[in-house]
This record gives sequence, structure tokens and C-alpha cells, in this order.
Amino acid sequence: MSATPASITVDLDVPANRPSQPVAVPTTTANVQVTNRNSIMTGWSFRETTGNAGAVLRIVDGHDANGQLVAAVGLSAGTAQVVSVAPGGLSISVGVYIDVVSGSIEGAIWTRWGE
Repeated sequence: MSATPASITVDLDVPANRPSQPVAVPTTTANVQVTNRNSIMTGWSFRETTGNAGAVLRIVDGHDANGQLVAAVGLSAGTAQVVSVAPGGLSISVGVYIDVVSGSIEGAIWTRWGE
């Protein structure tokens, strides 16, 4: 007999039919605060910018690298990654912070804002 995992419900006032908005992350080798409020993150696109070395970044829900890890992204030299989070996206409660562990990146996150 297997147990059914418990459900967790988060109630955010974000209309599902509202389109996502891109928030740019300019070319950087340093950490950057991308957003400072709650939202639903629906995806991201990042690329390694030098073409000569890989890059590693962490997408964090917080104001610094110590926040809640949302995703870890590894990019080979000159490559890109595009991720769409379906069906409903990821709940961000504090804000999106990009922790650039190594390399040079640029890209964007896609988010839906609450009312």
C-alpha cells in the first residue's frame, strides 16, 4: 500500500489568463536581483556569452544567494537554455535573484505579476 503525498496549496492573486512579461538579465558575471516582489515565474532563457567557457547560475527566490533555490542551470560554452514552466509556473514569494556561480551569462526570466 502506497501513501498519497500531501498537497500544498499557495493562493496568489495572479490571473492565469494574464500573459507573462519578460524581465531582462543583461550580460553579467556578477549576481543580480532581477525582481523584488511576488510573482509566478513561467520560464527563463539564458545563454553563455563568451563562447569559450561554461557558466553556472542559480535562480533563487530571495534577495541574495541564501534564498530558496528555484533552479540550477549549467551551460556549456556558447550554448543556451530555454525552459517553460508548465502548466502553472513557479510561485515566487520574495523576488528573483540570479546567483552567477561561474562564467558570463545573459538572458531573461518570464513572470506573471499579481494584482
